[in-house]
Amino acid sequence: WAITSMKSQKGEERTIGFCFYRMMIAEYKVSATCKGSPYVNKFLSVFDVMDFTKYEVSQLDFFPYVTLSDDAVTKENDTKVGAEVFWKIDSSKQLNATFNPDFGQVESDELVVNFSATETYYSDKRPFFAENQSMFEVQGYQMFYVINTRRIGAAPDYDCSILSSNLTSLCNASKKGTSDIDLAVRYIQQTENLDFGFLAASEEDEDYSQGRDFYATKLRKTNKNFSFGYLGTYVERPVLNREATVHTADFEYWASEDLRVSGVLMNSKVNDQDGYGFRVGYGYTPSKTFSGGMGLWYFDEKIDLSDMGYLWRNDYAMFSGRFEWKQPEFPESSINRERRYQIDFAYETDRKGTKETPPISLTLTNGFKNSSQATLKTFYRASGRDTVITRRYEQSPYINMPKGYGYEFEYMGPSRDYYQYMFNYKRRKGEEYTPSLGWNTEYDAFLELSPTDNLSISMYYSEYEEEDWLNWIQDNLLATYDMKQRVTVTGLNWFKGDKHELRVKAQMVAFTARNPIPFLADQSGNLNISPMITIPSITLSDLAFQIRYRYELQPLSYLYVVYTKGGRVVGIDEEDSLRKIYKRPWEDPQADTFTVKLRYRF
Repeated sequence: WAITSMKSQKGEERTIGFCFYRMMIAEYKVSATCKGSPYVNKFLSVFDVMDFTKYEVSQLDFFPYVTLSDDAVTKENDTKVGAEVFWKIDSSKQLNATFNPDFGQVESDELVVNFSATETYYSDKRPFFAENQSMFEVQGYQMFYVINTRRIGAAPDYDCSILSSNLTSLCNASKKGTSDIDLAVRYIQQTENLDFGFLAASEEDEDYSQGRDFYATKLRKTNKNFSFGYLGTYVERPVLNREATVHTADFEYWASEDLRVSGVLMNSKVNDQDGYGFRVGYGYTPSKTFSGGMGLWYFDEKIDLSDMGYLWRNDYAMFSGRFEWKQPEFPESSINRERRYQIDFAYETDRKGTKETPPISLTLTNGFKNSSQATLKTFYRASGRDTVITRRYEQSPYINMPKGYGYEFEYMGPSRDYYQYMFNYKRRKGEEYTPSLGWNTEYDAFLELSPTDNLSISMYYSEYEEEDWLNWIQDNLLATYDMKQRVTVTGLNWFKGDKHELRVKAQMVAFTARNPIPFLADQSGNLNISPMITIPSITLSDLAFQIRYRYELQPLSYLYVVYTKGGRVVGIDEEDSLRKIYKRPWEDPQADTFTVKLRYRF
């Protein structure tokens, strides 16, 4: 009863729902105590119900830590001491706090090369912020996150321009990629009908920068068929003289067992400038063979969640839908296990109603009885306007884009005792949700070997080529390139009993853009070739290499030894050798760190 927080209930007994579910991958068979599956919408509602004697358990855990790190690039040694406190007050209340935390043992992020106008979202892998965070979630379907905990501890705010000339150069040289955190606190309380959560964090002041302060409050009222929630965030950024507040109201209504309606209304206020957005939609699952739903999204040009959250883009409206048909049963003699047909569609505009490039796609997924799976997908995008590529430059606010279409095929091999594999092929003009001028071809493959139960080795490789890749340079200046991107990811996981854990991961990206042709965009969205302008080629190399070893001293007490090396090197040469491009950040890294961390439980 002390593992997780549970809603408080009146009386001496606690009513819980439970289901034991086991899938045997090799035979693709399931044994379960309930008539449901976690892969369909109706799962928790079909759990069996039992009454247990209610026990109130209080538990306090204290985790001090010490970290020693050495950075070969900056020639700096660092020692950090801090602690985490986890206090389970009773079965429904929990208080967590971390003081001067260090996350040097956390797995590296996936490498992404992004030249677009929209930010890449990265999930948080830091344990304190990744765990027990569901209370603060508002469903944004990857379009937005009201709380993006990666903002806490991100690169400090700087304003070197306000300093004298001598201090300006020192300020620029002192810029860091991350901020240290002084303190973070999270409190969660769950009752039968009302839940409450509070999250706060404060960053340490850095040279030429002051730390930010983050606060969030969540309330959620629930009954049998309806839930309503409020989530508010506040961020203070003293260097930028910026205060940001976001208010969010969300609801979920089960009109029937088959029909669910949900929505979110958001307001942001940044230095007294208000912005608004909303999402509303429904999901309908009348049977195990059909499901569907549609939704409407709107974000005005002033809404801003970036201080503590994430928004894919503002100045945007979309109507979208998805419908799926399943064929879950086949004759005993058939090789097929399940077949799904899916249609997705969307209509996109900016706030003024400027039509973008609406897509529609069809997907066929076939599962086989040997646990393999094949997926075939095709899409079509109508012609329209790209309203974000020029970063809303007034003299060329959009670019006219042609229609796009293409297909992709993916095959996931059957699960075997010693290996697993996948391959994928795509041939497209643009992508389903991204327009392009030219055709692109992509293939990727994955192989995982498991020679023993405690050892796995994996390798992934992808190659992507695009003709007439359109890239924004500045203002209304753009260029097309012949672009190629190659990605290699290798990994090793080894375990010995409950004590030893070794993980090795290497990610390498080689990105090249050749034969640039410059264009100037006009106010009508046309691209006009400008041969008098010289645009260089692009050669980019990314590396993230990490070795992580963990030794368990006792339950929840660990010794970590971590080596991390990586960085990004960008050039204007025309080197095409994959080996030489991969080597560049290894020979000229931005980070080369050795870390030892001891975390002990009291």
